[in-house]
Parts: sequence; structure tokens; C-alpha cells
Amino acid sequence: MSTVTAIESLISSGEPVTMDAIGGRAVIEVEQDELLRSPHLDVLVGWAASASASEQIFADDLVIKGFEHARYATTFRTASEALIASETLRHRVGSRLVKALEARAAARSNNRCGLIAAYALETWLRLALGGVVTRHRLLSVLIEIGPNENGLFVEHATKIVGVAFHAWREHDLLEVLERLRRNAVASGEATFEYGYALLSVALEGDDQRALMDGLESARTLFAEAALIDADRSEARVYAAVINIAQRFARGAPATDLQFAVDALVVAASDRAFLLSADRLPDWLAPRWDRDVQWFRLLDAIPRLAAELDRPSWLHACEVLDRLLQVYDADRTIAGGAGFGLLLKPRLEASFIRNKGLLAHLEDRLRDPKFIGEYRDVASALRERIFSMAAEPSTPGKPKEGAYIQELRGALNDIGAPEEFTDRVMEAARGKIHAEDRIANPAVQRIYADVRSKLAVSFYYSEQVKVMFDLLVLQVILFCIDRQDAASKELGSRGAYLFAEHPVEADLQKDLREFLVGNITTGGVQTEVEGIAKGRADIYVGHGGWRFLIELKKHEGVVSPDVAKSYLGQAASYQGTNVKLGLLGVLELVDRTGPPPSIESCIWYDSLVPEGDTTARHLVVFKVPGRMRRPSELSR
Repeated sequence: MSTVTAIESLISSGEPVTMDAIGGRAVIEVEQDELLRSPHLDVLVGWAASASASEQIFADDLVIKGFEHARYATTFRTASEALIASETLRHRVGSRLVKALEARAAARSNNRCGLIAAYALETWLRLALGGVVTRHRLLSVLIEIGPNENGLFVEHATKIVGVAFHAWREHDLLEVLERLRRNAVASGEATFEYGYALLSVALEGDDQRALMDGLESARTLFAEAALIDADRSEARVYAAVINIAQRFARGAPATDLQFAVDALVVAASDRAFLLSADRLPDWLAPRWDRDVQWFRLLDAIPRLAAELDRPSWLHACEVLDRLLQVYDADRTIAGGAGFGLLLKPRLEASFIRNKGLLAHLEDRLRDPKFIGEYRDVASALRERIFSMAAEPSTPGKPKEGAYIQELRGALNDIGAPEEFTDRVMEAARGKIHAEDRIANPAVQRIYADVRSKLAVSFYYSEQVKVMFDLLVLQVILFCIDRQDAASKELGSRGAYLFAEHPVEADLQKDLREFLVGNITTGGVQTEVEGIAKGRADIYVGHGGWRFLIELKKHEGVVSPDVAKSYLGQAASYQGTNVKLGLLGVLELVDRTGPPPSIESCIWYDSLVPEGDTTARHLVVFKVPGRMRRPSELSR
């Protein structure tokens, strides 16, 4: 009986597969070549892990040769797990094994070799993480991975690159993750890992502007990863977490925050279900303790946001403890450093505006029973508030929305009805929101949806926000009119909508004339040169900032996925100004039915351009061409 047959017989009978059980070292040496070609590398690792002192050298050599010649990916990984699990064995053969692992990682031309190559890299990484071998040669190999290699290898290698970045913070690995997004097989994994890396970089910073930009770039990448792969519930979880933190920092009301938390709950439930259906390796398994901490923190935020607008609290102790938990997020959540830059300013500002809240804090600190984990946090908050109050410019300096909140508090104090409070506050702002003047419910829905999604952008604020809202609203109205208006009403200006072969310039001319007549706060120009080394189709200038509209013509249905192929050019015009713009596409389809509804013709999208870490934001719209009159659609 051959050695391989003896091993398989022992396995099938459930007996221990020892060297002695198959004939000992002498038999193994004779049939070594056959054994190395067999799918039993894990057996060789087991022999080495339990070998006596006299047999260790022979068994270790056999293991290294086995890793050099293994032809079965599943067995390779099983053997790797066994090797890593044996502390004695991995330290004994780890450094000698690197040469074999590097050679296997380099041979990745097809799926079979590519998967073994990925497992070889994983083994090498885990040895380096455990301090068994140095990381330097491994990093040089990881940095050389390109997007045009075998897809199965790249998909697994992407996760390895991501883990290596988080372990050692080598920023060259960010460039690897970015370029691996171009691999069709690995794009979902690479986009997620790149977003995860940018998230961690953002949380390490101490500048609020940089943090906001970094979080928005990460959120954009997570959303893109979820679109690429619907099963990437962890991407939706991270996007939801960022969304909640951003909205809280920007002063979102409790209802908006609760909606964001509800989205997080759905994504987290889906993630838990998917994880329960399969077993992840221990070294990749999620930290459930941290997940629970994060959820408790984020679940508290909507309730806290509602309390911060009040001048006083009915259940002060309960609210204050919840507030201190959020205020101390940097330490409450392991790995949560950086979120304090988003969460703390809103909490501190509420105490500055409402003396009643500060009184609650003072009462809590005077309570001898208040000696729990948050006493130091409460003291730090108190010192911060008094420090801010001592600065002449800080308390009196009007912040965006600060006086509105003060007015709301005063109206609540006198018991004013909610409807009356809302109207007074709108009057105080000096403007009525544009959506309140919109009668068409479809326009209201589109406009509200786009504005809600744009709110994550750092640039979408103050006067820039007002002017961009105006432009977006006009584009929505343009799209509606170009579907509603008859050829007689449009005249020669709209003839291109019914033409068989219209040109892009027709849409450009039509949209320009529409905007010129409706936007009086900025200049509208076409074919403006000297922007991103190109020429902008439509330029809407507002002095210090500008909005660019890129226009395209497309044969076939324009879905959000199709429109993504044009996002890069449209986003390139945002490089040196505000990161807000529009992309319009003339959709040419020979329809036998009606054109698409207006709700499916306008949407929000974003991307992080290659070589950049700042998200660009776009409102995308399509204008159906080759239109037919309703009477022509009757059968």
C-alpha cells in the first residue's frame, strides 16, 4: 500500500494519521514525491507540529517542500491554518518558509494558481503580523500588485493589502487599493477596502475640515461598494454610521437622525444574517463587542439631538449621562478617535446657548453620588464651556443657525404652538424654502431627495447651498417642461427632442437659454475654456465659486450605472472649486412606449476620483430624445 493510500485509509476510518501508522520515515522518504503531489499538506504540517526532537528537521523540511509543491488551494489554506495555530512550529519554520511563500505568490497567471498565490500571501501576512518574520519584503510584494492580474488572486489580495495597511499604516498601500478598483472582479472588495482605509485615516486627524472631507470620501466609496455588490451589507453599515455622525454635526433634527439610524439597523441586521450563514477566519471575524458599543452610541444620538434644542430637561440625569457618553465617544468606543471633532461642537454650543443646560451639568457635578465613569468627562465639558464663554469672540459670534435655535428655545418657553414656531423661524431666516412654493409633488419629492443627499458635502452650506439649490430646481423644471411641452410650444428650439439624430450642442443651447432666463444671481456661459485643462459645456458663475454642467449624448437607456461612465469627466471640473456640479445626458432610445417618469430622470451620485481622496458630488439628469406624441403610441 502506498503512503498516500495509507493516509486516505486512516482518514476514512477516523484513526490518527501518524508517521508510524503509515510505515515511518523510511517509507515516507521513498515515496516523498508522490506525497508532495497529494492533497495532504495539512497532514505533513500535523506531523511536524507533533514531531519528536529527532524527527523535527526531517518533518520541517517536508513541510517546506509541501508548501513549495502543493497543487490544491483548499489543502494549502487548511495547512496554513494548522501551521499558524502551532506556535512552536510557526516560529520554527516561519522564516525558512518565506522563500516558498513568495514564489507561490508570484505564480498567479490563472485561477487555480491565483487562489494558491492569494493563500500564500495570507500565510505570509499572518506570520508577519505575529512577529515571526519581518514585514519589509512582504510590503514590497504587495505594493507591486496591479489591476490587470488574475481576478481571483486580486480579489483575495485586496483584503490582504487592506489588513496590511491597518496594521502598519504604509500609505503606499493606499495607492494599491485605489488602482485595484479598476479590476472588474475585485472592484467591490477594493472599493470597500479603500473606503475603510480612508475612514481610518480621517479619524486619525485633528482638523474638522479634513475629517469631514475624509468621512465623505469614505462614505462615497462605501456606497459605491454596495452598488457593485448588493451583499456588501458591511459597506452599507459604515455608510450609515458616517451619515449619522455627519448629520448630527450639521445640526440635523431628531427625525432625520432617526431615519438614518433606522437605515443602520436594517443594514446591520442584514450583515448579521450574512455572517451567520458562513464562518469567517478568526483573524477576520468582526469585533461584536465594538459593534454593540457603536450601536448604543448611535442609537442615542437622535434622542439627544431632540434634547439639545430644549432650554431644560425633565429627566436631567438620564439625558446628561447619555450626552456625556456621546461627548466622550473617542474613549467610549475603541477606535472611535476623531468622531469627537464632529460630535463635541454641537454639544458645547447647546450649553453655551442655553444656561439651563449648564445648570443641569453643575447640579450633576455637585451630586456626591455622581462618581461614575462620566464624572471626569462632565468636568472636562464644564471647563470647555467656561473656556469658550471667557473668549470675547466666541459666545457672541453668530454661528450658522445659532440664533434660530435661540429663537426656538424662547418660543418653546412661552408654549407657542409648533406650527406658529415653524413660521416665525422661517421668517427669521429671511426666506421661505423653495420647496414650500412648489405645487408639483413630483418636483417636491425629487428636490427634497437630492438636497438630503447633498447635505453630506462640506461645500453644500450657506450661500453656496442656496445658489446650488436654485440651479438644481431650475434643472428639474427644465426636465419636466421638456417632457411636457409639445413641439408647437417649443418651436425650433425643441426640435432636437423629436429628431432622429440630434447633437449634444442642441441640448446645450436649449438648457443655456432656459437658465439664462431663470437664474439672475449668476452668469451663465457655454464652452468656457481653462477649466481642468478642458472646456466646460455650461458654466454658472457666482464670483468666488462656480457650478459646471457637463452634457453628453448617449445611444440607449441611461441608467445610474450607465451614467457612471460619464461621472469622471463631469467631476473633473470640480477640482479647483466647490465640489458640486451637474451631469446631463440626452438619452436616445427608439421607444414603443412612453418616456421614463421624471422621478427616474434625476438623481444624486458621487465619486472619489482616481489619485484623490476628496469626494465629488453631482446631480445627474437625463433628457429623453426621439420623443413621440402620445397618439403615436396607440396600437
